[in-house]
Amino acid sequence: MNDTNNTKKDDEIKKPVVKKTVIAALIISGWLIPGLGHLLQKKYGRAAIIFLIINFLFLFGLFGLKGKLYAQEPGNPISIFAALGQKGVGVPYFIIKGKAAHEEKEKPFDSFYTINKDYTLRDGMPASPFYEYGVTFTVSAGLLNLLLLFDIFDIATGRKK
Repeated sequence: MNDTNNTKKDDEIKKPVVKKTVIAALIISGWLIPGLGHLLQKKYGRAAIIFLIINFLFLFGLFGLKGKLYAQEPGNPISIFAALGQKGVGVPYFIIKGKAAHEEKEKPFDSFYTINKDYTLRDGMPASPFYEYGVTFTVSAGLLNLLLLFDIFDIATGRKK
């Protein structure tokens, strides 16, 4: 039983035509504000979940677990990758970085930057015991947001609903 009227060939299936500039704008908006790329594609539930989870991971890592922002050290390539991972959160990262740059001038040991261990141990100001967990949360939030940019692309090109 060959039902040719109801079946379509792969060539005949039309995917939504979205301009590359629109896709790029969706991806950039999804990077800058987690969930915005999905929101613009009318995926409201997914956008809300992404916004809440990414921001929770990032902010809980910084404030709840006393995590720090990675400072890029030229001789340490791992710090560069971790800093790029944190930047994956988008605008929340840059807001905290601006605040950290301001606080660095006023209170160098209370800023969001990596702790200088030479001074803190000598001055009796140890790091939080959860410091590394907090950093891991912030890097994971950024990497998860970057991974979700592929989801935005797949939805925009019609590969996924």
